[in-house]
Amino acid sequence: MAADPLFELANHGTAHLPLSVNGRAAYGIQGTATIAAAYDELMGNQGILQELTGHPARFFRPGTAYYDDVAVEMTRKLGILPVNFTETS
Repeated sequence: MAADPLFELANHGTAHLPLSVNGRAAYGIQGTATIAAAYDELMGNQGILQELTGHPARFFRPGTAYYDDVAVEMTRKLGILPVNFTETS
């Protein structure tokens, strides 16, 4: 899929956790609890994707689609675009 121009592989986190600096849970899943843990969640999978595809992922969406403001800013400062989704009924 990485070689197909119709697809773009993006970063979804190393352990599929909500991305926070205070451990906030979402959907019953405990989030990362420190800046260091949030960084590891972002960058662990970023390294794997770069190794597999030859370039860094441009987008990141955390597990459960939860970010706190600090995690969003950290994602941007690392050069990765934070993305999300909207639930519809």
